[in-house]
Amino acid sequence: MSKIRIMLLMLVSLLLVVTFVSSSASGEEVLVYAAFDEPTLRAITDDFTASTGINVKWIQGGAGELFTRIRAEAGRPGADVFLGGSIIYHSLLAEEGLLAIAEAPNAAAIPAKFKDPEGYWFGWYVAPWGYVINTKLLAKELPGVPEPKNWEDILDPVWQGHVLSGHPATCGGGYDFIISQIFRYKRLASLFGFEDPLAAGEKAAWSWFETFEKNVTVFNTACPETIALIAQGQGIIGLSWANDILVWIQKGYPIKLIVPPDCPYAAGGLSMIKGGPNPGTAAEFVNFVLSPESQAINAKAYRWPLNPEVSPPEGAPSWESFTPVMYDLKWAGTNKDRLLDEWDKRIGR
Repeated sequence: MSKIRIMLLMLVSLLLVVTFVSSSASGEEVLVYAAFDEPTLRAITDDFTASTGINVKWIQGGAGELFTRIRAEAGRPGADVFLGGSIIYHSLLAEEGLLAIAEAPNAAAIPAKFKDPEGYWFGWYVAPWGYVINTKLLAKELPGVPEPKNWEDILDPVWQGHVLSGHPATCGGGYDFIISQIFRYKRLASLFGFEDPLAAGEKAAWSWFETFEKNVTVFNTACPETIALIAQGQGIIGLSWANDILVWIQKGYPIKLIVPPDCPYAAGGLSMIKGGPNPGTAAEFVNFVLSPESQAINAKAYRWPLNPEVSPPEGAPSWESFTPVMYDLKWAGTNKDRLLDEWDKRIGR
């Protein structure tokens, strides 16, 4: 791991926020590491406590930093459950022996490709990655410049100094973005008959990112931070999760969402940490999060539920309107450290 990435992870670890919520008189509790927005997290945990009498304590952070924290705490975990972040992180933790099997009857409704067959981790919602554009600032600073519609448009030098994105070491979506570009180019390489389409796809993806980096002002440590800065006029265009962008649009800011074809996507994950202090209540919490009641709460934050019994987010585009890039989950997990080291070498910030 490079010195840049170590320093970055040490910095963000100092910013993790501890929140005590959902108190009851029972004395039972569950401790959660949450890569999740606070309003939805609070609504789900309040509902869980009301149903079970179990208190919930959480620590919030970016998916990448919480993943790193769980690794560092192997054998002496500080929490029971890891909530949020791509299933890439959860599957890799399972491979490293850091997760426990959770008995979760509600997982039966989750499609097989979004859960571990042995019960080590579960996906429970999906979301695409796209552009957030401050339309007011675009008209003022770059009059006449059209909004980007695909992933090539953002490489135009006209966007230099106007773009914000997420750092792949700490913002889970930033890493998903790398994976999606590799597999987008892999598909194209296959069509052109390359002997090793995956290697060719990775080479092309790094070329894309080296050009993209020239237009980016900053790679933020947390994905939602990008949206806040764009909404507040600190940049014209950012890249982040569509569901979080839609939440900010509802707040009345002059921003819009564009999800280009071949978009990155992620299934949000959920898992029980091996050796956590409260395994019994942890299993109850995991099962509750997978329930239709919990997923209905989550859909109000414009996340697309994986439980087919739950209606999609009201007022959001249909999932069928997106064309997400399909990728190899195991490859994405196995190559994570190598790809982040390559990012440090090529991008360096």
